[in-house]
Amino acid sequence: MNGLWERLFLFYEKLPAGIRGQLGVFISSPLTLRWLVLYIVIGFSGVAVYFGLLWVLLRESVPVLAATACSFFTGASLQFLLNRFLNFRAFDRTVSRQASTYAAIMALNFLLTMLIVTVGTQGLHMHPFLANVVTIPVTSPTAYLANRYMTFGPGIRARLREWVRVRGR
Repeated sequence: MNGLWERLFLFYEKLPAGIRGQLGVFISSPLTLRWLVLYIVIGFSGVAVYFGLLWVLLRESVPVLAATACSFFTGASLQFLLNRFLNFRAFDRTVSRQASTYAAIMALNFLLTMLIVTVGTQGLHMHPFLANVVTIPVTSPTAYLANRYMTFGPGIRARLREWVRVRGR
């Protein structure tokens, strides 16, 4: 499997500089390419659960924001577990520490999701599904970077200490 990621990374390196420049924040090695691709695949599985549950709840006349919240947390929980154990294989920090970091990141994404869904459904009269679809490209890039570096990396405190140390020079 490692050979696959190395071959894909070689293909990535042959892309035009403009494309590589746009993706450089996400991809710097075969490992970071693997993380990104698996994060996207796992993201789609979480989105499938999210929209499947949302559809069921809306059909059962659950209010839009309650259905969105329940679906969001179910999909996010699945994504956390799959990313921890299958993708990043991050066992340097305890599950509870990773889960608390993940919860902080997801809380921000949740608030943004609820804002977009509220504006979309009430202000722009969008269908709830469409309003939820709009949230995905808004929240996904920052969630990936935050989870890669903080949840499944050294954590928020370690990143803040590092930032202060670097800025203090």
